[in-house]
Amino acid sequence: MAPPPLVLQTTYAELLERCANAAFGASFATNGAFTRKTINGRRYWYFQSTADGVRTQRYVGPETP
Repeated sequence: MAPPPLVLQTTYAELLERCANAAFGASFATNGAFTRKTINGRRYWYFQSTADGVRTQRYVGPETP
């Protein structure tokens, strides 16, 4: 079977990128920031935001290369 045409591959790649950007925007509000914590010698990332005077932190994942 022949690979799909380049225009189809490009359109699909752009659609995936747009979906990823939309999901990121929905998960991480513009009024927050990423912050790093060191726990037991390992680094972890959190997303910190403030809404109505209440600060929240959401775990993102461990720091990796």
